Formats: sequence, C-alpha cells, structure tokens
Amino acid sequence: QTGGVAPHALDPHAADRLWEYAAGTVGR
Repeated sequence: QTGGVAPHALDPHAADRLWEYAAGTVGR
C-alpha cells in the first residue's frame, strides 16, 4: 500500500480531507 492509501485506513476523516485537498488543487 502506498502512503496515499494507508493513512485513510487509520483516519477515516483523512479521506474527506483528501477530497478537499484535491478540490483545492484543481482550484475548485
């Protein structure tokens, strides 16, 4: 598992933060 996959298993909220981060990256 890559570093981008493991964290979400430890912190369920990390997935939500990931989407928010991704959205911010595309400038949405």
